[in-house]
Amino acid sequence: MLFRSYILTHNTPASITAAKRLGASKDLIVCPALVRLNWRAELDKWWPKHPDVGIIQYGKKRKLSGPKRADRDRAYAAPIQIVSYELLDQVDPRGWNVIIFDEVHKLKGTTTKAYKTAQGIVKQNINAFVWGLTATLMPDRPSDCYGPIDVIWPGRLGKKFYFMHRYTNAER
Repeated sequence: MLFRSYILTHNTPASITAAKRLGASKDLIVCPALVRLNWRAELDKWWPKHPDVGIIQYGKKRKLSGPKRADRDRAYAAPIQIVSYELLDQVDPRGWNVIIFDEVHKLKGTTTKAYKTAQGIVKQNINAFVWGLTATLMPDRPSDCYGPIDVIWPGRLGKKFYFMHRYTNAER
């Protein structure tokens, strides 16, 4: 059986190679804003003949003109889209074959907009391969694991209340 959800160590080349080998036609890469260009460089390095890549830099509602507007429109139409957690709610939530959450520990807060948006995107793409990458040691406490795992594997840990009750007592 091939599992579609994973939490990996921070291994960008392995993620890119896996997406390439899967022949995924629509890939969403979610990462901190500062590393969007790094992801583009890594795609160029590890998947030299990759499909068009769009780096989401502007929200759809932002008024732009000229070349910036054309760049934004092209980015939203690209088969591989790289978006920051802050602009995640701007991308189309459906139609993804691969979804990669870089620095997945940013989803540990289950009340944040990024968590809720990520959870919604994963639920709308039930056949997508979903990977979470992080190089940050997790958790500070067991309850910090709930958010990232619940996005990557929806429902795997049960309801948050029961998870927290069970593992908060273990923390003490």
